[in-house]
Amino acid sequence: MSNNSTQDSGSDSPKELAIFRLVFQIAVDVLGATGNVVVIAKIIRGTNAFSVMTPYILSLAFADLGILLINYPLAILKIHFSGEFFLGEVVCLYITPFAETFFGASIWSIAAIAAERYVKVAWQKTLPHLGRRPTRRIVCIVVLIWLVSFLVAGLPPYVFYTYNSVTRECYPDYTPKAFRIVTIVNAISLFFLPLCIITFSYQRISKVVGQRALRLQDQTPNSSLEASLQTIKKNTDAIVVQTRKTKRILKPLVILFAFTILPYHLFALLLACADMSTLPEDLTETDVIVVITFCVAINSAGDPFVYCIMNNDFRREIKTALSRCFRGRLGTWRRSFRTANFSSLQISKRCVQ
Repeated sequence: MSNNSTQDSGSDSPKELAIFRLVFQIAVDVLGATGNVVVIAKIIRGTNAFSVMTPYILSLAFADLGILLINYPLAILKIHFSGEFFLGEVVCLYITPFAETFFGASIWSIAAIAAERYVKVAWQKTLPHLGRRPTRRIVCIVVLIWLVSFLVAGLPPYVFYTYNSVTRECYPDYTPKAFRIVTIVNAISLFFLPLCIITFSYQRISKVVGQRALRLQDQTPNSSLEASLQTIKKNTDAIVVQTRKTKRILKPLVILFAFTILPYHLFALLLACADMSTLPEDLTETDVIVVITFCVAINSAGDPFVYCIMNNDFRREIKTALSRCFRGRLGTWRRSFRTANFSSLQISKRCVQ
């Protein structure tokens, strides 16, 4: 009797753990998707919180939203229902491969913010035409980011993804060599290379700003040069302020990305390059996959909160928008309540008469 009860409790605990894990995953997904929708809506309606970064932040928000609405739910389904893919052949062969594009668009949007800041600080005098029509140029860069992300991350899965209509299984049918090549290319182009670009950009920005500050200090006082020196000093101070604001947002974004996406690429490289016979047979079915997919979701869900925490202007705009929305809803509820009370009072008077 006691043995049976022990076995029942042991069999129930994995089910309870799976239910708790599923609820927690859905909660993170919904919270992150809501945050990115708020960011997108606020940018589309107009915000000055991000200045020149706005198109890149919008691109990043769309990429994070795609990861949370498509990639992460598909990963959850594969974890909890690994036997069959019941969303159909179209989703398997077309939606799932395209969703890989969101990973590239996400990190390269962050890298583009750093590169844009470096170009503006270091090359604007040498290439003055870069300052003309910056919005059109940035939009072209964003389109190029998404196109290259599709070619690098989204196109290879279109070639190798397979759907078995009998067993209703959906999986990438890579050869070992092809899987190794794709994994290494993705790790370099979607992780290590953009991180190197971000690091290089801000090292160079710090060096250029420091050199300008030293040049100003070395200038001898002269009445004829005083006006030009004041103008240079104002420009340098403006560059320093804008660079600090950009760094304040970019630094936590990069740290969050590095720590949450690194396990994914390391695990993929392990599967691609290690001898599969030496690895446990259930390695891809263990809690390692759950942790890795959860880290990816945390990266996309955490970005809107980074904007609100690190950008005072954006946080102020969000608070103002929420307070207006709350006051509007409260006024609507009050009017509805008064109308309902007035109607009930009229009905009661008629009944009395």
